[in-house]
Amino acid sequence: EEAKEAEIIGLNYESTDVVENSKLYKAYRYEGGFIAIDVADVGRYLLAPEGAEVPVGLDEEATIIQLPVESVYAASDFVLEMIDGMQNEEAARLITSVGVEESAYAAIAQGLEDGSIAYAGDPAAINYAALLKTSCDLVILPETFAVEENEEIDEATKTMIADVNERLALLGIPAFV
Repeated sequence: EEAKEAEIIGLNYESTDVVENSKLYKAYRYEGGFIAIDVADVGRYLLAPEGAEVPVGLDEEATIIQLPVESVYAASDFVLEMIDGMQNEEAARLITSVGVEESAYAAIAQGLEDGSIAYAGDPAAINYAALLKTSCDLVILPETFAVEENEEIDEATKTMIADVNERLALLGIPAFV
């Protein structure tokens, strides 16, 4: 059943990662270093290794994230701190939605002050020019952007979320929720 659930035309399934206590996502591995992440109520993301050719049509069934990610916008300084802590010398450029005064983490505030971390505004009002200037190639949005049609949120919020997703798609920047 796992292999059927993980089936992606054009990729050869290898294994499923065991993620303890996770009911929100599953991760599947494929030949060639591809990884698919299925996020409950959001969709499928496909991590494509550097230089790998993504099979034709996959972009219609998954959001493609080309690795390595060189510049990432995170809508939370907690997520940004996690990314920063996992990086090595060839680190991705970090972009945040949290200002110096708002950051709960000293390293993030310091990075904003010294310019090693860029600021691109709140997710509801992203500075798209800043994303382009920093060559952003991945946006990590808060869970509030995973909106089902039947959820009881106001129309203004639904419109804002749709606008952000549409603009990111036009810019060719994948968004991970």
